[in-house]
Amino acid sequence: MSARAENTAPKGSVGKKGAAGKTGSVGKTGAARKKALELTINGKRIAAREGETVLEVARREGIYIPALCHVEDTAAWGACRMCLVEVSGMQKLQAACTTWVADGMVVKTDTPRVRARRESYLKMYLSDHNAYCEAPCTHACPTHIDIPAYIAALAAGDFAGAADIVRAELPFPGILGRVCPRYCEPVCRRGDVDEPIAICALHRAAADHERKAGESLRTARPSGKRVAVIGAGPAGLAAAWFLTQRGHQVTIYDGREKPGGLMRYGIPGFKLPSKVLDDELQPLWDAGVRFVGGSQVAGADMGGGTGAAGGPSSLLNAGFDAVVLATGSGPAPGSRAGGGKKAEGRASSSGAVLDGADLLERVRSGEKVVLAKNVIVAGDGVVALDTARTALRLGAAQVTIVTPCQADAFPAGNRELASAAEEGVKVEYGVKIAKAESLAAAGTTVIVATEPCDGKRLEADPFTGRTAEEGVFAAGDAVAGAQSVIHAVAAGKRTALAVDAWLRGEDLAALEKRLSSYTALTYLEQLKAAGELGALGRRLAERAPVWLKMGATAEPAARATMPKASKGKRLASLEVEIERGLGAAAAQAEAQRCLQCVCPSLGDCDLQRLGVEYGITTNELVAKDCRVRDVEPQYEHPFIRRDMDRCISCGRCVRVCRDVAGPACYDFTGRGFTMKVDTPYGEALQLADCISCGRCVSACPTGALTFNQRSLNSFRVDESRCILCGACVDVCPVDALEQTNDFEEARRRWLELVDQGSQLAGGHRMCAGCGAPIVVRQVLMGASDPVVVAAATGCLEVSTTIYPYTSWKGGFIHTAFENAAATLSGVETAFRALKKKGAIDENVKFIAFGGDGGTYDIGLQSLSGAMERGHKMLYVCYDNGAYMNTGFQRSGATPTGAWTTTSPVGEESAGKLQNRKNLTEVMIAHGLKYVAQASPHDPRDLVRKAAKALATDGPTFLNILSPCPRGWRSDGAESIDLAREAVNTCYWPLFECEDGQYRLTYRPHHKLPLVPWLKRQGRFAHLFKAGNEWALANIEAWVDDEWAKLLRKCGEPSEAEWQAHLQEHGCLLR
Repeated sequence: MSARAENTAPKGSVGKKGAAGKTGSVGKTGAARKKALELTINGKRIAAREGETVLEVARREGIYIPALCHVEDTAAWGACRMCLVEVSGMQKLQAACTTWVADGMVVKTDTPRVRARRESYLKMYLSDHNAYCEAPCTHACPTHIDIPAYIAALAAGDFAGAADIVRAELPFPGILGRVCPRYCEPVCRRGDVDEPIAICALHRAAADHERKAGESLRTARPSGKRVAVIGAGPAGLAAAWFLTQRGHQVTIYDGREKPGGLMRYGIPGFKLPSKVLDDELQPLWDAGVRFVGGSQVAGADMGGGTGAAGGPSSLLNAGFDAVVLATGSGPAPGSRAGGGKKAEGRASSSGAVLDGADLLERVRSGEKVVLAKNVIVAGDGVVALDTARTALRLGAAQVTIVTPCQADAFPAGNRELASAAEEGVKVEYGVKIAKAESLAAAGTTVIVATEPCDGKRLEADPFTGRTAEEGVFAAGDAVAGAQSVIHAVAAGKRTALAVDAWLRGEDLAALEKRLSSYTALTYLEQLKAAGELGALGRRLAERAPVWLKMGATAEPAARATMPKASKGKRLASLEVEIERGLGAAAAQAEAQRCLQCVCPSLGDCDLQRLGVEYGITTNELVAKDCRVRDVEPQYEHPFIRRDMDRCISCGRCVRVCRDVAGPACYDFTGRGFTMKVDTPYGEALQLADCISCGRCVSACPTGALTFNQRSLNSFRVDESRCILCGACVDVCPVDALEQTNDFEEARRRWLELVDQGSQLAGGHRMCAGCGAPIVVRQVLMGASDPVVVAAATGCLEVSTTIYPYTSWKGGFIHTAFENAAATLSGVETAFRALKKKGAIDENVKFIAFGGDGGTYDIGLQSLSGAMERGHKMLYVCYDNGAYMNTGFQRSGATPTGAWTTTSPVGEESAGKLQNRKNLTEVMIAHGLKYVAQASPHDPRDLVRKAAKALATDGPTFLNILSPCPRGWRSDGAESIDLAREAVNTCYWPLFECEDGQYRLTYRPHHKLPLVPWLKRQGRFAHLFKAGNEWALANIEAWVDDEWAKLLRKCGEPSEAEWQAHLQEHGCLLR
């Protein structure tokens, strides 16, 4: 039996034989179901009452049973199958949410069988969950750059914005984009689809392209504090950057004459050119950082405590408020391989043994070095590869690396190894070397290129870098030993943040204690406790995520190829950079491959919690070729963000919107694998009667529905647009707003309008899909008093009053084609006279309906007279764009280029030549108190405008778009959609003019192009033939011009300003 079948079974039906209870629908229980029962759950005897479910009883008793689809106070669903339990006497596992308790029932909720079944369902959900909890790349990066954010900025073409995002955590993106070991890329989820994103190449591109415009280090107000940084390597420079950024005065001391440390003296110029290094460091000097090169301070004993001469104590005594030690783990500056002086002997054909690090430093310092034609490099790390490649550039004919490692365990990594092999470096694996001298031979130079050995380490707190000496902090390799450049930069940043906090009076000991406790928590506990750490604590903390195995899908796209210098050019010089960097277009295209592995519900997602609880870190259902649903996110709602890639079709939103909130904005669409949750007609959420209550967001267990995050500097309240969601009341910090029942009252009145039925009966002879009867019904919904209707001769009149029948439930007057307004004005005058005499007591409203022929053209004279005379009546034009009743002749409302029988298409004509008349503006020019345009696709807007017009003391006018399937040559089933698209293209904007003040009542987030709308109508088919492109362009230009004029009248920003505003304020997420 399926979950849905179980849920609809009769209440009294017996699910299985034996001691088990009954299964069936869970609904309201009557008195007969209130019998006291006793059951056992996990060995605990529990009292219950008949009519309760196992899940209800278990939750009341604090017994945990997971459920993804269950919603309290709604009918049970049983679809997720996560609440399966073992019931004694039943062979199959039972859904706890649809299983009634029975006397003597024995239930087990957490057996191996139950856990295995839940795990299998979780794997299915996760394999089709085209999303991820958090970005593995960001966590893998030692500096924890917000990689998805800067890649999103690059995808949008914002290189400066991307560079700013990177520099918030990594101050030297150009340097690290060249030399970083790329810990982020192996864990990139794009690799589950095709190839990982070129993450480092992208932040290099951001820096390279931003550098052309110039970058700067933005600093806070001067703090008056001075900080000394000892060591100008990556850790020291990073510490100086973040300390300067926070307003402190920084001086850097280093034993070498130029700053950079390993980056300048240990990394070859063909990987990191000196100019790039200088350009990346220049913002430090521009911001006032002082560099003291050749300093004896940097060579002093840093572990000697307060008594060490020339050490940190001397700097504290000299007036510095804090000292940061970032001296690295290598030999002291000025030494050669730690010998205290330059190594004796130079490379020659006699075969001297050289030190690799020493050789790299000499070459970077500009010394001329001569090697033998045959070079052997002993080592297995990046230093060995850099030395070997440098040797080729120094003229060696053959370079061989000998290493005791095997090919699959080479520490330097495949990328570095492949680059060396491409240049001709050979590697011999599994060679055990007792002494380097044993490799020396005539005509051979031997270079020992081992990784820097750990020297004396400084003792410091792992979170803050605080040492035992007050005011002295340590960072980088000086504490952790030899690591990569990016590890050193990350350590320098953490220490700088801690120093800044200490200088401002924060208790670092207490913070270190909190961080230590935080580290001991489980992953889910860390997510919950992160808010308690504070901003600094969250930046210093290291989490231990559990990486769930989820599905991933995307359109195949090749990874960007890094342009490189030719082999001949690169080997001819030590300073020719090998990798040229990605161009702007290539970087933007590569950024667009990113899957954006971020989730606003991180830590609050039931699916994530269960995945972690059940350890779904491997998933046999996930493979590169497995099929995963890919659903376009829907961001158009101003408050609710829909990303249905995260949806598991649990049905919570469907039921809470239908059964609790009421509007029923969601439903299941499609079948089988293609099934998804969407609005009933796939339309925008705000057009599906959404009341923006947010209950669907609160119910969603996976982050498929979240609130849009927006920021406002100031605002004004437009009561006519307010949806009374109450969000402003909740967030107001001064209680300036209060909650009322106005919203509920407005909804009650709307439902009453719907329930009272239409004042235009069915059974008329209007064409299927005709807009006119829809317009009439919605206009009449706005009338709270009796109505007298006058209708000019036309489709509406002819098809609703076929003698002896009528579709009109109230008073109706048929008038000639041209005089509906004149006729009704006379009736309205007679009504006022009779009421003045006391012959009539009740209030009556007067509405004239006319098509565009009887309004724009032949009836304009009588309409203008009635409006000018001030009769209290509403004139409604249902604008279908031609004289449809008499055979599709052109009217003043017919759009440019449209075919009609009097604007035919031929060699001399491409349809109507003139632009349509702007009758709405003509009516506004009459000085009417209220004029508006509306569309039947938005009934709330139309009914509100009709009610407003009828409540106005004086003549009013509504111009309402009315699609005509026959005249437009369109599908009758698409009439409402065509009306909606006409509004979103701004061909038919929704606005009102009240007492001369224009106001938009709806503005699309994206102004849609007009051409697709025209293409759906056969009356414009001729425009899509070759040679008529100019006509389409002219129509689009006319619409754009009219829209721009209206925006100015309404005091609204231009379309360009509007899009920029949405992007800036986060209202437009794509």
